[in-house]
Amino acid sequence: MTTPAPFSLARTPRKPRQAAPAALAELEPAFGEPRWALEWLTYIAVAPSRAWAFKPSGKSGTSSALHFLHLLEFGVPVSASLAPDDALNPDQAPHSLMSARVFTDPVSAADLTGTDPLALLQSALRLALVRDPFDRALSGFRYLCLSDRRGLSHFIGTRLRLTARTRFDWTRHPDTADGFLRFLDYIEAEIEDGAGEVLNSHVRPQVLNIRPDLFRPDIVGRTEDLPAFYAKICTRLARPLPAGIDPARRHNAQGAPDPALAQNSAARTAAARIFAADYAAFGYTPEAAGPVPAPQERSA
Repeated sequence: MTTPAPFSLARTPRKPRQAAPAALAELEPAFGEPRWALEWLTYIAVAPSRAWAFKPSGKSGTSSALHFLHLLEFGVPVSASLAPDDALNPDQAPHSLMSARVFTDPVSAADLTGTDPLALLQSALRLALVRDPFDRALSGFRYLCLSDRRGLSHFIGTRLRLTARTRFDWTRHPDTADGFLRFLDYIEAEIEDGAGEVLNSHVRPQVLNIRPDLFRPDIVGRTEDLPAFYAKICTRLARPLPAGIDPARRHNAQGAPDPALAQNSAARTAAARIFAADYAAFGYTPEAAGPVPAPQERSA
């Protein structure tokens, strides 16, 4: 006989909204529009035990963190496979844990318990995972290039806007230094136009994904040191490190980038400016680099 799960799928509301209005009213001034507040609030993974809440941020080790948190919560790994025809992430299954109602979000959890979503977050151990802003930006750029090379639906909106903003040519610019600079120009232009919230979560600044001023994480781990992140979580929750976990394993890893991109001084200078808030909020230090041409000076 299997061990009963510590929660009931039957009791999980399919359309959770009753608990949202008061929380959204409180959050709206920080986001400007209710839809962005709702998007932020409902993309926080909450444990069935309510012991922890994890705020994902694209290209910052989310696949690895979800694998770990499932193993921590249930004692078994995610073993289901998901490889749709248009899969970009070869390890997509953990990202369905919330839609499967295995993990939930603060609004759904609050509907179940009759509490306020923000109060529920306040009582949980709040977790976030971040990455060196330059490395993350480069990873995001390469991810976009991979999606276009394979002709996938992923990030098609971003790819189209990138061309309109910067004259990015998908036949010439993918995986090139010029293309990377155009990609950074695109992010900067969107933010300057007040469209930072519209940016895909894999490329917008981490501070806009996590909103540390609102989420107030108790533990901010670094993708560069996942074992330390996992150890801190276990210590705070007074739980042993789950058996069977390989703390150093990186899920959905892309491999080393082209040195011409990783060592591009102009791109590093641009990233230091564009992601200044990330560097300041999460304790990273940008590497010194040379001047970067202004966006309008890029050749066609």
